[in-house]
Amino acid sequence: YLQLRDETFDASRERLGAASELAADLRARTAVAAAGAAEAQSGARDASGAEGAANAEAEGTDTGMVNAFAMLARRETNARRTPARRAPAAAASREAPQSPLSPAASPQPQQQPHGTPPEAPFSPTVATRGGRFNAAARCHVAQRFLPTAARTVVDSRACRGYIGRFSHDGSTFVAGFQDSQIRLYDVDADWRVKKDISARSVQWTVTDVDLSPDGRALAYASINPTVRLASLADSTARVSEANITDVHENLDMLSMQQMEEGMNLGVWSCRFSSDGATLLTGTSQRSCMLYDMGAMRVRQWIYAHADDVNSVCFADEGSHIFYSASDDGTAKVWDTRTPGAQRGASLRGDPVGVLVGHAEGLTHIDSRGDGRYACTNSKDQTLKLWDTRRMGDAEEHATRCRARRWPPAGVPRFRGWDYRWMRYPGTNLRFNHPSDCSVATFRGHGVLQTLIRCYFSPAATTGQRYIYTGSHCGDVHIYDILSGRCVDKCADLHRHPVRAVSW
Repeated sequence: YLQLRDETFDASRERLGAASELAADLRARTAVAAAGAAEAQSGARDASGAEGAANAEAEGTDTGMVNAFAMLARRETNARRTPARRAPAAAASREAPQSPLSPAASPQPQQQPHGTPPEAPFSPTVATRGGRFNAAARCHVAQRFLPTAARTVVDSRACRGYIGRFSHDGSTFVAGFQDSQIRLYDVDADWRVKKDISARSVQWTVTDVDLSPDGRALAYASINPTVRLASLADSTARVSEANITDVHENLDMLSMQQMEEGMNLGVWSCRFSSDGATLLTGTSQRSCMLYDMGAMRVRQWIYAHADDVNSVCFADEGSHIFYSASDDGTAKVWDTRTPGAQRGASLRGDPVGVLVGHAEGLTHIDSRGDGRYACTNSKDQTLKLWDTRRMGDAEEHATRCRARRWPPAGVPRFRGWDYRWMRYPGTNLRFNHPSDCSVATFRGHGVLQTLIRCYFSPAATTGQRYIYTGSHCGDVHIYDILSGRCVDKCADLHRHPVRAVSW
C-alpha cells in the first residue's frame, strides 16, 4: 500500500508539473495579448480600422485563454474522479507511460493460507491527500489483523467472572464477579483498578452491567427485581460501598403492589439507550421492561416471550427499536412507536417481527447498530446472523403457538436435557429448520454450562466483518461473516468456560 501510495503521489506531481507549464504558457500569452492591446490602443488615434483589428485580436486571445483554463479544469477533475482509468488502446499505451493506478500495474492478489481472511481488492480512492488514510482505508487495512493468542493476565480472583465489557470510548473495562464485586480497570494506565464497587443485594451473581453513554453511571443487575445505579462521577474514592461511601440508587422493576402480591423476578440483561434516557431490561418473567430514567419508573412492561428473556439490546442509536432473545428459541423485534406499544404497561406484546431458526433457547443477542443485522448465540451450539428485512411474520408465529404447532415438525427437541451440566445430544445432528429466516449459521464453539455471549467486531477497526464468541472449552472463536469460516481460534486462554468477551 505504501509503494502504491508513493507511485500515486509521483503521478500527481507529474500532473501538477504539466499544469504549471500550461499556466506559464498562458501567462506568456496574456502578456503578449496585453502588449498587443496597448499597441493597438496607441495607434487608434491615427486609424479607426487598426483599432477595430486590435480589439478583435485581444478578444480572440481572451476567449482562447478562457477555453484553455476550462480544458485544464476538466482534465484535473476527470483525473481526480477516475485515477485508475484503463488505457483505451495498446498504441496509446506505447506512446504514453502507463499510470501506476491502472489495473495492470496493481499488485495481483496472492493465494492466502488456510485460516486467514480473504483479501479484498484495494481501492486507491481510499487514500486522502497528504499521505493520510481516511476511516475507510484504516478499516480496510486493520481488518486483516486479528487478536493474537498471546495473553496477559490483568487480574485473578478466587471466584467466577460473569460479565466483562469495554466502555464506549474503550478507556475503561468493567468486570463483574460472583462475589458481588464489580471492578473498573483503566486501560490507558496499564489496567490499573480505578474503581472497586461492592454490589448490593446480589443473588448468586452479577448477571449484567452497563455503563451510561456519558460514563457517569453504572447499572448492574442480579437475580432480583431491582437494578442498581452506581454513580461514577461524584466520587473519587477507589472503593465504592453501597450506601456507605457511595449511593447506589434502586431502579425497581416491580411496584409495591406487585411485591405485596408475591410477584418476583430476576433481571438477566440490561442496556442503556444511546441518549441514556431509557434502560431496557430482560427478565425471568418472560418480559421486557423499558425504565424511564427521568421519571424513575417502568414506562412499559411487555410480556414478550414464552420463557425467560436472556438478552436484550437496542437495534440502533435510537431508542425505539430493540431486540429480545429468549429460552423459547426465538428472538423478536420490537418498535415502541407501534400502536400496540402506546398502551403503556401492556400485558401482551406486539412485536413487529420474529427471528426463527434456532432449535434451542437463545443465550445472547447483539445488534450491528444499523437497525438491520443482529447475531444470536443458542444452546443448539450454533451462532446465527440475521437480517431484519427477512424476519418472520409475528402474527403467524403467534397463531402457531396458540394452536400448539410450535416448534414445527422436523425440529429436534430433547426433553430433560439441561445445558448447565449435560452435553448437547444433537451435536452431530444436521437439520434444516423449516422456518429458518437467518442469513448465515456458524458452528464450532460450544454453548454449555452458562449463557455464553456473542458480539460483532468493532466498526472502527474491522468494519464489523467478524462475529466473535466465547466457548465452554475456554476458547474464543472469531468467525468471518463473508466466508463463513472460523478465521481464528484463541485456544487455551482459560481453563473454564468463557462467558463474556469484549473486543
